[in-house]
Amino acid sequence: KIVEPKHIQKAKTLARTLEQQIVDKYIENKKKYEVIVTHGSMIGRVNGLAVMGSESYFSGLVLPIESEVAPGGKKNEFIATGKLGEIAKEAIKNVSAIILKYFGEDINEKYDIFIQFLQTASEGGGVEGDSASIAVATAIISALKEIPVRQDTAMTGSLSVRGEVLAVGGVTQKVEAAYTAGIKR
Repeated sequence: KIVEPKHIQKAKTLARTLEQQIVDKYIENKKKYEVIVTHGSMIGRVNGLAVMGSESYFSGLVLPIESEVAPGGKKNEFIATGKLGEIAKEAIKNVSAIILKYFGEDINEKYDIFIQFLQTASEGGGVEGDSASIAVATAIISALKEIPVRQDTAMTGSLSVRGEVLAVGGVTQKVEAAYTAGIKR
């Protein structure tokens, strides 16, 4: 006779598209194996946000990114691993320019910087786009300066080669994914 909020919540969990159900399962599996961490603080690790899907439907997902700084050779390198598309690879180059500009004396000819997009091969298409730029830059700076990053926080956004924040797409889907994964900020 009366529809209450609990009825709407139950209906929302039952009435999800196939894509949404896949993403929910994906997030559930990653949390089970602690790929997605939503508590505490860690050095060199951030929760990025991304979207996946086709032109007609997009769904958000949490994309854990880790960075490590190691003693380097004669020329410092930025090495990104994970299944990365062309735009994502270009975004890493842009981030490396920003890092070198602001921290050049600290890393020039001293360190190699590694960036890993955790378990991106399981997503099928891998990572494409540049909206992980801010997350990548944060992970690198955290590793370089040993600054812990809160794991209850997720981030998304593109950076220009000069470090300016650009427009962010898929915000609704990304926020929903963060909420579903238990991320608070």
